[in-house]
Amino acid sequence: MPASDAVNKQVCDYKASLGKTIKIHEQDKATVHAASGAGTAAPIATTPASADTAWGAAVMGTGPNAGYAVATGSNVPFMQPPGKTSKSYSVWNGNTYLWAADLDAPVTTTTTALPVDVVPRTRHQEQ
Repeated sequence: MPASDAVNKQVCDYKASLGKTIKIHEQDKATVHAASGAGTAAPIATTPASADTAWGAAVMGTGPNAGYAVATGSNVPFMQPPGKTSKSYSVWNGNTYLWAADLDAPVTTTTTALPVDVVPRTRHQEQ
């Protein structure tokens, strides 16, 4: 029997509370996860290098997130240098890697730096 919405939201809130520091990467989330576990994931050299989000309380999702508790962080702005494509972001607690997620759409810069806004999300569904 699946868990109640209250349990799903509480677990999602707990996961979000573990870390607030965001970094962006050229690799997809699976590559970032594998490399970060080994301590070798290299974020894009953005300005700032990392920034903090403020997580909102988890709510039950709709559409593709139906049945999941979803916590959304505040917007995290970065300036991405020229010649880079950001594909994912990672969530950290200090120097400890926690998880990675793909951006909604990759952002590519050509000859000039561009702003990249990341709105981090995490979700949970107890089976």
